[in-house]
Amino acid sequence: FGVHTCMLTNTEHLAGFNDHLSYAVFVFLNEAIWGGNKKLEGTIKSIITDKSLRTEKKFYSQVETRNCTHIMVATNEDWSVPVGHDDRRFFMLDLDNSKIGDATYFGALADQVNNGGDSAFVHHLMQLDLSDFDVRKMPNLESQLKLDHKMRSADRISNWWIDVLTEGAVILKPKEGSSSPQRIEWADDQEL
Repeated sequence: FGVHTCMLTNTEHLAGFNDHLSYAVFVFLNEAIWGGNKKLEGTIKSIITDKSLRTEKKFYSQVETRNCTHIMVATNEDWSVPVGHDDRRFFMLDLDNSKIGDATYFGALADQVNNGGDSAFVHHLMQLDLSDFDVRKMPNLESQLKLDHKMRSADRISNWWIDVLTEGAVILKPKEGSSSPQRIEWADDQEL
């Protein structure tokens, strides 16, 4: 994509002086965000779904432009993005670690890309029949990874309820003089 792509490694480049987003079609966030950053949560979700985008160039006023960005995030963090319980923005993949450090594999891959493999791949993609493809329908892959992100992103009360339902009991702080938490269980046949 040439000038229409950018790689960002800092969250400050998504908000603030972000003129590079005004002409970006593909934005690669390389270790740039963390799911627990509540300050950035609204910004990243807005960039993903809003039709327009406010950008600002240093020493210039903000400008509203058409939002054409498509974002890909890569990270080694356990909590990469803020995922709500009814999320429809994030498609997540947990990649296989079996090739970590495999210089032969990555050497062959780089050799193929550098010797026409990238062009061959684009040619292959252009031959695909996408007439039935709907970009708004994500694959139904409710993975453990996404569920984990939903749990981490949930508010304290939601997480408390999930703990209660999972444990089958309410766990309270230990009584004074005790180190064991109090556990108030309910019987399966008990009415709530």
